[in-house]
Amino acid sequence: MLKDTAVMLMAYGAPSSLDDVEAYLTDIKHGVKPSDEELIALKKKYAAIGGISPIRTVTEKQALSLEHALSVEYGEDIRVFIGMKHAYPKIAESAKRLRAFGNIKEVIALALAPQYSSVSIPGYKEPLVSALEGHAKVDMIEKWYDVPGFAQMWASRISKCIADDGGKTFVIFTAHSLPKAAMSSGDPYESQLAETVESITRAGRIEKYDFAFQSGAGRNEWLGPDIASKIEEHKSECDSFAFVPIGYVSDNLEVLCDLDIETKEYCAKLGKGYLRPEMPNDSPELSEILAEACRPYIEKE
Repeated sequence: MLKDTAVMLMAYGAPSSLDDVEAYLTDIKHGVKPSDEELIALKKKYAAIGGISPIRTVTEKQALSLEHALSVEYGEDIRVFIGMKHAYPKIAESAKRLRAFGNIKEVIALALAPQYSSVSIPGYKEPLVSALEGHAKVDMIEKWYDVPGFAQMWASRISKCIADDGGKTFVIFTAHSLPKAAMSSGDPYESQLAETVESITRAGRIEKYDFAFQSGAGRNEWLGPDIASKIEEHKSECDSFAFVPIGYVSDNLEVLCDLDIETKEYCAKLGKGYLRPEMPNDSPELSEILAEACRPYIEKE
């Protein structure tokens, strides 16, 4: 019975106010209190985008849209819960609410991170499995960048973004950098990002492009190249840059501050225009892609 099945839609999370930044950062640091410098720097970033990130609101809308899409398709209610890795509602807390529905025996776990990394995805799966042990089975969707429609969704957004550029825009795809030392041997994160870029550029017939990591904490200890180095490398080839954050699907701090403020300012200093396609957020296209990612688990025998 499909009523035995639920979806846990998970995101990284964000503080609900500037007052919650310290607790949020402490959670990210596994209980270690942040330094004054770290706290001030992160508060400054959140203040720059109005004090809070829209990530929780967007995730709630995504969940409602996905729940509706699945219920219409299958003719039964398939509940979609949300859980945050580092903020309210935490994944384990949402799992407890899910357990209150005693009929749910299987949970499809879907993190809003299209590509897999050993640094990120297990951190979503482990608290959910632990909280549901003995109550429900967890099926983790570890990647979904290759779901049909994902590449075309981004290609269409890029095309709209640079429609009037006269061919003078250089596209830089981005994703969150990760600490090299924390990654498992053979981690597929970089290769999956390369596959993502290839599929999007093929779908959109994009010829002038490159890739950079963003939002890393240290140039040598984290994956590179970084955005600044790629801007410098290609600045003589274009009038504007379009930045496409393929490692995210929602408006968040890394998009609204690291790209829309900090990277935009860097481009302006060089006399270059800054463009960014609209994020998928709770769009119908993304809802269909998320539903497609869930279907093999819903329809399995």
